[in-house]
Amino acid sequence: MYFTKDMEKTVAWFKDVLGWFGGVVARDEAGKAIYGCVFDYPDEVAIAKVTPFRGFHLFSGEPHKGVIGFILVKGLDALHALVKGKGWTQISDIVSSNWGARECTVTTPDGCLLRFFEEVCGLRYEGGGVRGERTGPAAWTHQPSNLTTSTGQMTE
Repeated sequence: MYFTKDMEKTVAWFKDVLGWFGGVVARDEAGKAIYGCVFDYPDEVAIAKVTPFRGFHLFSGEPHKGVIGFILVKGLDALHALVKGKGWTQISDIVSSNWGARECTVTTPDGCLLRFFEEVCGLRYEGGGVRGERTGPAAWTHQPSNLTTSTGQMTE
């Protein structure tokens, strides 16, 4: 869920800066936007329900100032260039994480953080938790050699 004090502005930002789709879905008696949706595929796909929902439900309210989305993408460099090209400066540099991915963080106009990441070198997450955790049945697979561990640690 994504809370915003200005839904019209937030929807416009997702469309203009990230190239997403969506809009205001419901308004109160006074005409103020109280519910909306934004997603990374055209409205027709959402209406036809040919893919699971990949986006945010927007509600009128106080924005959360932390990470509200951790989003897997292909082409992180292209996304980074797109956002910068739209003139949005509140985006971090792309960094390599300690869990085997590349990522960057975009700060929305509401001060919320969207963290985008992509897989690196065939490293693929296949379970709960994050790499480095020693709880649960988390498993990481290195594609070329198919080395795995159930402790969340990568082996070579």
